[in-house]
Amino acid sequence: MVSKKWRLSLAGRQAWAGRMFLMPFYIGFVAFFAYPLFQSFMLVFQGNVMPRIGGYDAEFVGMANLIHIFTVDLNFTHNMMTTTGQVLWQIPVVLVASIFIALLLNTKFRGRTFVRAVFFLPVIIVTGAVINIMNADSTAAAALSGDVVAAGQIEYTSGIEEFLFSLGLPINFTGRMIIIANSMYNMLWMTGVQVIILLAGLQSISPALYEASAIEGATPWENFFKITLPMMMPIIAVTTVYTIVDSFMDSNNTVMNQILHNARAFNITMAAAMAWTYMVIIAVVLSVIFIMFALANRKLN
Repeated sequence: MVSKKWRLSLAGRQAWAGRMFLMPFYIGFVAFFAYPLFQSFMLVFQGNVMPRIGGYDAEFVGMANLIHIFTVDLNFTHNMMTTTGQVLWQIPVVLVASIFIALLLNTKFRGRTFVRAVFFLPVIIVTGAVINIMNADSTAAAALSGDVVAAGQIEYTSGIEEFLFSLGLPINFTGRMIIIANSMYNMLWMTGVQVIILLAGLQSISPALYEASAIEGATPWENFFKITLPMMMPIIAVTTVYTIVDSFMDSNNTVMNQILHNARAFNITMAAAMAWTYMVIIAVVLSVIFIMFALANRKLN
């Protein structure tokens, strides 16, 4: 009796190829991150940390650190609510701006390569030593944030504010629009990686789909909602996850500043309690986003 050779299906081979590409991450996580992650989790339930050669001594305090950051340290609760609210309105603004820019850069026009490089510059500038040097210089930091240009303050929202008030819109809505307008400079700086990911997704859509829709007389809006958006949903989901994590992990937000301040002051048990609580909040937001995209995929498909 001849035994049949064990063969994988195409989907199985693709799955194993993906696992092999992720193998360096798995190895690096187990070798370098798993044990420090476990130690940081244990610090949440410890107190009176005393460093010693080769490690530290601490005593078990149970939930005391978590109770402290929510009842005694009122700044943490306020900072966490403020940061979460800020991120939640930043995410749709960044995503819409990224999609618009990606669609613009995907069209054919003269100088397209140069324009793509310009939109990717924030990824290079706002990372590493460059941003540290710019933040150290108060003038450069103010110019980078869009607050000061040529030794004067930008008043680019005064016209928008007057226009919105003249329409008789609610004060809360008008205030939110002004905040978005004031933050648009920073929002555009946050779209570099998102634009690259979305642009790669747009270029993966077969042109034959648009040719067939053109024969049927479809409008550009119909092409976007019937072809582009459904085909781009997995890429948009990845971009959304990246935007959420990138926004929450921004070292300029108040929660990250508070966690880093406690860590530098060697108040590592409080820093660990804040960090793990913050991670739970991020996980909850990501879970809600996954559910929303799952429901959206069902409706589109």
